[in-house]
Amino acid sequence: MERVQVVTTHVHPGGVAAGGPFEIVDGDFDGTPVKQLRNTRTGEFAEILLAGKGGAVSGLALLSKANGELRTVQPHRTAQAGTVMAPFANRVKNGSYSFQGTTYHLNDGSSHAMHGLLPAELPCTASTIRPGAASVTLSHTFDGSNPGYPFAVAVDFCYTLDQDGFRIDVTARNVMEGSAAPFMCGWHPWFCVGDTASAVVQLDPRSSWNVCDHLGSIPGTHAAGYEDVVPTGTATPFDRFNGQPLGDNFWDDGFKSVSPAAKVGTLETKIVDTASGDAAVMWQDAQHRFIQIYTGQAAAGVVAVEPMSGSTDCFNNSDGLIVLQAGEEWSGSFGVKMATA
Repeated sequence: MERVQVVTTHVHPGGVAAGGPFEIVDGDFDGTPVKQLRNTRTGEFAEILLAGKGGAVSGLALLSKANGELRTVQPHRTAQAGTVMAPFANRVKNGSYSFQGTTYHLNDGSSHAMHGLLPAELPCTASTIRPGAASVTLSHTFDGSNPGYPFAVAVDFCYTLDQDGFRIDVTARNVMEGSAAPFMCGWHPWFCVGDTASAVVQLDPRSSWNVCDHLGSIPGTHAAGYEDVVPTGTATPFDRFNGQPLGDNFWDDGFKSVSPAAKVGTLETKIVDTASGDAAVMWQDAQHRFIQIYTGQAAAGVVAVEPMSGSTDCFNNSDGLIVLQAGEEWSGSFGVKMATA
């Protein structure tokens, strides 16, 4: 994780709210509006895009536990923005699925549907500053007009920077009467690791893990860009990602915690930049028992470690699929904090 030199380039203050060391700044990035959550005492910040990739985290800097310096945890204003994903995350195989006896098509079937259906712009519906934190909420309601997802579900994403790090709290509510709706959510953060081959991703050692089976080759050995790494709904016990470097293997695989939430309520995956000695921890609550690991942007010095509420393609394989009954509300959380390597 590289040292941060300047963290507010091209952000023009407007609508700064005061409250202890925390503030919220309205800015723009090449014409795209952003909200930046700042800790003015430490220099830590989280930046959220409101348009283009609405809801994406376009920068995150936190204090290193190794030396107390400010570190870029997620890239600032690059192509690797950490998008939020709903009402599904990652892939839906061939863009189609069946729910309660009806088949729906998200595209023409020539490719997998990818990364959800959130629009390019997400409005900010709330902002809060407290002595120990700053938060903004971005919201969207799927109104049922999409024939591939004809369900009305309201979703709120609350982004918070506090003294412990950064978090996103997600709330989804079925606003239909008399109809259920399928739902899944996830986040696609990119962690700066310098040299990806020497970086370490350590799944929470308190939990046992499965790797999600798919129709492709053995996990970690398939070629970059392979199209059929879609889980089948079955899984195999997995004992790697316990301290060894990622190496040059290409990973685009899903993993499931198979220990009960009563035993390990909050899962913590450690991402270590071995050159700097910095480590970030991506944590996820009991509502998120799945992780996707992707190394397809290794040339940029990043690895994606993605918390998910269900397995990739759970709209078809049902592993972790959330079914929201009429009026039902669901909530879950995930986030990032720093740790020692």
